[in-house]
Amino acid sequence: MAKNKIQKDYIVAMAMWNAANAAQKEKFNGFLRDMNLTEDDLDGENYEILSAAYEVVARKEIENSARAWDNLKLAEAALIEFGISIAPANIRKTLRKGLDLFYKEKREIIDTLMRLDVNTIPQALRA
Repeated sequence: MAKNKIQKDYIVAMAMWNAANAAQKEKFNGFLRDMNLTEDDLDGENYEILSAAYEVVARKEIENSARAWDNLKLAEAALIEFGISIAPANIRKTLRKGLDLFYKEKREIIDTLMRLDVNTIPQALRA
């Protein structure tokens, strides 16, 4: 199935975000092990202290995850804009309004666009 640059960028951004989250989760689990704690210990006043300590220890992982999230949101916005651009003109405004309001519809459009073979749309509309 042929993908355009926008679809490929979204795939890469999603993979980078998943990798960053996995690295952050691993760092968090290591932090808990090093402190001889479990997630159950992260309540009340312990939470504030441990959260601040974790942020110092995992600054790089937290920054990487935040950067990956920002990149994913940009790739998602570009993908949605591509999807709207290939929709019939009479429903574009409705799509834009719906995407601002409904997360579920946004996810469905993204899922549909990721299954789209760009070879099935006219060349002039491909990104």
